[in-house]
Amino acid sequence: MFLLWPPRVQPREIRAGRSASGAADIICDIEWYTSAVAASQILRDARRVAGLTQRELAERARVPQATVGRIEAGSVSPRVDTLEKLLRAADGELRVHARPGKGVDRSQIRELLRLTPLQRLDLAARDAAGLGRLQPRVGRS
Repeated sequence: MFLLWPPRVQPREIRAGRSASGAADIICDIEWYTSAVAASQILRDARRVAGLTQRELAERARVPQATVGRIEAGSVSPRVDTLEKLLRAADGELRVHARPGKGVDRSQIRELLRLTPLQRLDLAARDAAGLGRLQPRVGRS
């Protein structure tokens, strides 16, 4: 299993090994990095776990060995389909997951954090009172 998060990530920890089924497992605990760095590290680790040379991986994936070398060196950032193809050739896969918190409107959070604790309590009490007035109306529909 290979985990690659959206661009702007830096691997904090990379563990490589083999699962019970014998497939290569590379897990990246990623916080902040550039996609080129992540792709190079993931591909290099996947190739090594699979016990392949760059040339052998290139032959399996039907890409030039120079392409594998440039990706591993971090001099090029591969397209997603190219990285998937190379990882499959190393008996792995690429899984992309959304980063938690992406798309969250933080403006309201910042606004609430500017309030004093007493102001937040007052706001919570007003909100609770409003919910109390709304509840009987919801029950009727």
